[in-house]
Amino acid sequence: GGPGAVAAGAAVGGPVGSGAVAGRAVDTKAFAAACARDWGLQRTIELSLGKLADWTASTGLDPTARAAVLERIEALRAALAEEPKTPAWKLRSLLGARVRWYELPEEPG
Repeated sequence: GGPGAVAAGAAVGGPVGSGAVAGRAVDTKAFAAACARDWGLQRTIELSLGKLADWTASTGLDPTARAAVLERIEALRAALAEEPKTPAWKLRSLLGARVRWYELPEEPG
């Protein structure tokens, strides 16, 4: 689960672009705007997209399907890069990955 899984599922499962199409496309503007407010979210998404791109090389995806997934990944990455960041995002980015941005799950029972 989590936001990274959403990005990965979107990249594999459907079109990406500006504006949702009948609930079936990832609205890259809204996606990027959410990430531009939250450095940790964007970092998690970027890591997930990188893993997804690497995964496509090790699967049996046919070349057309792989190219489609990689194209969607690049569209999401471009949207993230182009979106203006908030002052809070910029401030948090100064700390980078040196400071954990995620919570570890609790041990069961």
